[in-house]
Amino acid sequence: MYDPKQFAIFIGTVLRDTDTYSIQALVQLLGTAAVESDFGTYLWQKGGGPARGPFQMEPSTARDVWERRFKKDEVLRYTLANVYGILRFGGKYITDLPIHNLAYAVIMARLKYILIPEPFPKDVTDVFAYAMYWKKYYNTVKGKGSVEKYVAKYGRYVKLSKESLFALDEQLRDGQGINQIKL
Repeated sequence: MYDPKQFAIFIGTVLRDTDTYSIQALVQLLGTAAVESDFGTYLWQKGGGPARGPFQMEPSTARDVWERRFKKDEVLRYTLANVYGILRFGGKYITDLPIHNLAYAVIMARLKYILIPEPFPKDVTDVFAYAMYWKKYYNTVKGKGSVEKYVAKYGRYVKLSKESLFALDEQLRDGQGINQIKL
């Protein structure tokens, strides 16, 4: 399981570095990791399913995200290759291995949400609204997750106060480096 403050700082920094940051995106990804993998406890899907990483992305979803968004964004690909060194793995493009690189997993989960035309809920303290958004667009009606599980696991794992969340947002927007951010 990831430390909530460190994981929030890491996610926020990766999102900022790839020009995909918003406080709403940060909150949604923290909640997604909480409900999908018990905040990084499970990197392989329980029960032997295909999902991988802290956001439990399935290979078919990763390929869809790659084709619809990632493949078309030269700036993002350049950032990944040159800042994070993760564009290639084993001589081929990564489309279904989000467990080998945490930054890649963050970016792929964020891009999945970017493909959704509906914006995130505005109130970052409304965990129920974020749970409903996750259920509708990430887990879907076919998924085994529930809004109740999201809310419970968010409360259990994402132990950031509203003040800490807003302080992190301010520091990320001010451009502070990952080692300079204090919560």
